[in-house]
Amino acid sequence: MIISFQLKAQKESNYWYFGYHAGLNFNTSPPTVLTDGAIYTDEGCASISSHSGKLQFYTDGITVWNRKHNVMPNGIGLDGNASSTQSGVIVPFPDNPRYYYIFTTDCQEHHLIYGLRYSIVDMEANGGLGDIISKNNLLLTPACEKVTAIKHGTKRAYWLIAHKWNSDSFFTFYIDNNGVNIKSVISEAGTIMEPNGSDWGPAAGYLKASPNGNKIALGNNTGGLFEVFDFNDTTGVISNGFSFTNYANAYGLEFSPNGRFLYASSEYGFESTIKQYDLFAGSTNDIIYSGITLQHYTDPKQGTNAELQLGPDSQIYVTRLGISMLDIIKRPNLQGIDCQYTINGLSLNTGICRLGLPNLIKSYVIPEPFYYDDTCLNGITHFYIPDSGYIDSAWWNFDILSHNKSDSATGLSSNHQYTKPGIYTVRVTEFVGGVKVNFSRTLNITSPSIPQYNFFGHDSLICDSTTVLKAYAQNGIYKWQDGSTDSFYVVSRPGLYKVIITTP
Repeated sequence: MIISFQLKAQKESNYWYFGYHAGLNFNTSPPTVLTDGAIYTDEGCASISSHSGKLQFYTDGITVWNRKHNVMPNGIGLDGNASSTQSGVIVPFPDNPRYYYIFTTDCQEHHLIYGLRYSIVDMEANGGLGDIISKNNLLLTPACEKVTAIKHGTKRAYWLIAHKWNSDSFFTFYIDNNGVNIKSVISEAGTIMEPNGSDWGPAAGYLKASPNGNKIALGNNTGGLFEVFDFNDTTGVISNGFSFTNYANAYGLEFSPNGRFLYASSEYGFESTIKQYDLFAGSTNDIIYSGITLQHYTDPKQGTNAELQLGPDSQIYVTRLGISMLDIIKRPNLQGIDCQYTINGLSLNTGICRLGLPNLIKSYVIPEPFYYDDTCLNGITHFYIPDSGYIDSAWWNFDILSHNKSDSATGLSSNHQYTKPGIYTVRVTEFVGGVKVNFSRTLNITSPSIPQYNFFGHDSLICDSTTVLKAYAQNGIYKWQDGSTDSFYVVSRPGLYKVIITTP
């Protein structure tokens, strides 16, 4: 018997539909360019795939299209707006992939009157193509064009973060198996989002979360600033903000995968600028003055920069308004020109960029900071860091509560043997250019799930009668030598028989 354990990457963000009939499929590397999408939006959009990377549906905040690019039943008339910066974000029901929330925001041109609302999709309806079973449930009004979602610190729930208009208050909603808790966590922090005379532009601009969940950043479009805050992914509290000021039309934002750098886009007329800030530079002033200009466009034919979005391939994609190309930041974990800002990095064929890229849950596009193989008791667990080329060195603590030197090691990869079952918190400290970056993950060390099976007995019995081979492992997935997938196999002739059992 062979028991195999497989690592499964999250692929919920592998399909993107955005702009004017533009799309990407990240199930291939490099991503496959798509032109089959029905979407036609100037700004906000969102899309979602299954855990295995199969397109589920996408939206501009008003209309919902299924994976066949047809409008979903009841999929017209959502209270978002294609002119809203983040017109929607899609959040699955925790532990129930049948249902999804679509959270939508109205736009400044409508004076944000519809606010923040949610609709519910049942993906088992309509022959597996989905149906809207509840629509436009109000959460907050008036609300800015800013909304993002991030996993709770337990990783078994989500936070939805929005900002109230005419207020300095963030509203953070807790989402678990019981639904959306309408009693939000309210944090008064940062600038009051309010009109500049008759200009409601400060409502626009992106809201993004950092990969490790401890920071958020937002753009105050015509207010001329970007802000960064601490975020507690256990309590939902937002605090300790500071501002990057004097930006005309502060709009797009993205964090690097390692959380060290913040990328920001601003534009004035036909001029646009992309800057990189080092959030580990030191004091607040050190961070503010760490800005490095990566790209500055002055020719209107080049298109102005707008949104930046981290992809499942750990590269940041950058839109340019009216252009059938995306710029790419290929190594966003590296500083300055080493991040490899690439102009016209990807052609969209007949698709055209506008101001937005899909609004994604950050944990779906962020690779785990490190991986491990084999969680069997007394086995050898192998730990390793993906994309480690930019890391100078690393220090491991295999049990964050232990003070034994034997539970630590150095190197970009390492092995460790666990001799007691239990849940362990493993931490790695990466050293990059003299700066320390900490990451942690939990793993469950268990006794191996041993399959139960019948032995054949004597050869004559195999030849003379039928034998049933039985295999069992809790939540096991079975694959016999001929591809059959039952937990048992009926043997009626001699031969070599094998079953592979995959367990979670």
